Amino acid sequence: MILTILLALVLGPATGAATPASPSDWEHFPSHHVRAERQEARRLVAAAAASSATVWRLMSDLERTSVVVYVECSPPIGERRHGRLSFLSAAGGHRYLSIWIDQQRSVAERIVLFGHELQHALEVAQAPSVVSPQTMAVHFATIGWRAHRRHTFETEAALSVGRQVRRDLAEHGPPSGFEAAPKMD
Repeated sequence: MILTILLALVLGPATGAATPASPSDWEHFPSHHVRAERQEARRLVAAAAASSATVWRLMSDLERTSVVVYVECSPPIGERRHGRLSFLSAAGGHRYLSIWIDQQRSVAERIVLFGHELQHALEVAQAPSVVSPQTMAVHFATIGWRAHRRHTFETEAALSVGRQVRRDLAEHGPPSGFEAAPKMD
């Protein structure tokens, strides 16, 4: 994944590409601003896009921005949070972010967390002044509030998206065949 991110930073994302027409097109879309390198993350992104109109709208909105988001799912290592947005770099007119989701959560919870973090990514996309981890922290302190931990912020928009994704899933349910990752001790 590090090599892929480095190549993306040097080469930049492909330009002129259109947004996929439907959530089922996501995995086969040649250039997108929501990228998942590993299988677990690809499955999560595809499942979230297929089962939540809200997540699909956020992904489509990000396609029209200068933000590229890398998605990673893994067990928590020293983390007490279940999802996180991090600033990676700004290069070539693009800003690169990372979304991490705890793969030990249920599939529904991972989809809700993914939608919540995508909203935060869109909040960064809408703020051209965010060009570093420091300016991202200033931005979130301005539009939201500091959560219970240092360097952790929350916004009403992201909380609202999480609630809406939960309603989407209650109406449609998560895709079948997408099982929770095994717990690791």
